[in-house]
Amino acid sequence: MKDDLLDRAGYIYQSLANRRERLERKIEKRQAKGKSTEKLEGKVAAINEQQNEVAGLVSDIHGLGASTQEYHINSQYTPSPGGTDGFTSYNTQTKAIDINISQSYGIAGFAHEATHAYQFEKGETDFNRTTGIDRGFLHDMTDEINAYRRQFVINSKSTGVSSLSNITDSYIRGLNSAYKTLPSMSLNQNSTLHTINIAHQLTSGITYIPNLGNDGIKRYIDVKSTTFSNYVSH
Repeated sequence: MKDDLLDRAGYIYQSLANRRERLERKIEKRQAKGKSTEKLEGKVAAINEQQNEVAGLVSDIHGLGASTQEYHINSQYTPSPGGTDGFTSYNTQTKAIDINISQSYGIAGFAHEATHAYQFEKGETDFNRTTGIDRGFLHDMTDEINAYRRQFVINSKSTGVSSLSNITDSYIRGLNSAYKTLPSMSLNQNSTLHTINIAHQLTSGITYIPNLGNDGIKRYIDVKSTTFSNYVSH
């Protein structure tokens, strides 16, 4: 599946390059006639934006392959009735990050979930150390926006929008009830506990109470007594 995605990405990148060249020739002709090229330049900018996403996706895939962290692609995942077509999780048994992709989710879905995997690699997202499936306190809106942008450039129809500019905070929150309380603020492993606390409090209303553990490390504990230390990040 990885090779299929890389092949697809290469084809899309070249197709976008060809479209840009045609547009640039039209721009030159219109400029020579003293006509406006604003709309054409807007199309070129949109193509450049898509190419950047494709290039970023390819870079991420190669980054996962070069990592010492194990990433396992499960392309035979079968979702339960009404369940999600795919997801990325922390395998509590093997300590690997599992990228689970159903047949219906396909290459575009793999692009989405591989993006989440590389977010873990960079310390931009985390997982519950006990369940492995639940996402951690670092999971925020920017994680999903970036993943859907990558999904869009591989197969725009899979996202239900016509442009990268349509992949916004409000679009993401409308897709899944679980996304409604995601912090809008970008969080990562370098974010302070105070920043993480405020980010979640603003969107979900949950207040985390500072607590000094037996090891002397300050953590935030919510009403369910889960702490930041229960989550694993790269």
